[in-house]
Amino acid sequence: MPLDSLQLVTLSPIILPILLTFAVALLGTGLIHKLFFWMKFLDYPNERSSHTIPKPSGGGIAILVAIGISLIIFELDKVFLPPGTKLIFIMAIIIGAISLLDDIKGLSPLSRLFFQILCISFTIVNIELPNSITLKPLPEWVQLFFVGMFWLWFMNLYNFMDGIDAITSVETSFICLSIIFLSFISLSPPSLIAPAAIITAASSGFLVWNWPPSKLFLGDAGSVPLGFLVGWLLIEVFFSGYWVVAMILPGYYLADATLTLMNRLWQGKNIWRSHQEHFYQRAFLGGLSHSAIVMRLIFVNLLLLSISAMLAREYPILALLAAIVLIGLFLFFLASQKKVI
Repeated sequence: MPLDSLQLVTLSPIILPILLTFAVALLGTGLIHKLFFWMKFLDYPNERSSHTIPKPSGGGIAILVAIGISLIIFELDKVFLPPGTKLIFIMAIIIGAISLLDDIKGLSPLSRLFFQILCISFTIVNIELPNSITLKPLPEWVQLFFVGMFWLWFMNLYNFMDGIDAITSVETSFICLSIIFLSFISLSPPSLIAPAAIITAASSGFLVWNWPPSKLFLGDAGSVPLGFLVGWLLIEVFFSGYWVVAMILPGYYLADATLTLMNRLWQGKNIWRSHQEHFYQRAFLGGLSHSAIVMRLIFVNLLLLSISAMLAREYPILALLAAIVLIGLFLFFLASQKKVI
């Protein structure tokens, strides 16, 4: 349902906590940057890296701290958040802590996967999805299985795609802001405005430091929990009946990560090993700078949002086809970049 004036007045108390979330993420990232340099906790470039000088990694900790503080404020002020939000944010912080341990000491792929499955399973059992189930013909346990599989994949693809400056911070902010905007035209649940705004504010505070040339990296401690949070928002949008929107908004990330994984599996390569085979990485190797790639991604994402806003309600299949064509053209553009010698 659309937002009425009463709902807008009710949402006004979230403005100050959102600004505080941004400030905590911004200042916290700066502190982590200095601390990690002092601790020599640096990501040193190798043959598969897209950077040339050592930089601190794990800056996503500031995002999690900002979200945690925001959650406390919202809880103390009794500001409106949809059911399950508190659990979702707490689980994201736990996932971030496990991912930070992976950043520092290195966990085996199976260990990471075990903890991720455990966290997602616990969350699915303890939250209630919207009643407008899009997959109604299927038994509930089958629906929940597919939800869990998607969530697990989305969380990991977010980590896989975090290979150049700003790309994941920009994608996160875009998806969350799109969900907020589409709520005003009845194409996304209004209840998601507050959590989407919290995630946007935290991600944007970090983005100030992560914009090319970046001062530090997100690390698994940031990319994995962000994938968990954004995945939850998309699941909520999907099961609220806005399935086309939920598929279109993350379309580029879904396509790039999935096609790259399938190609590596086809070639018998280790899918957990770092590489430079994603489409955006091919564009970087072909001569496009980090900022050039991210700016083009922003443009394509705005086109995807426009398609969702104009077509998703009346012409869902046409909207989906238009998005697929647009994403396909963008992938072709990225893969076809060649250095001029």
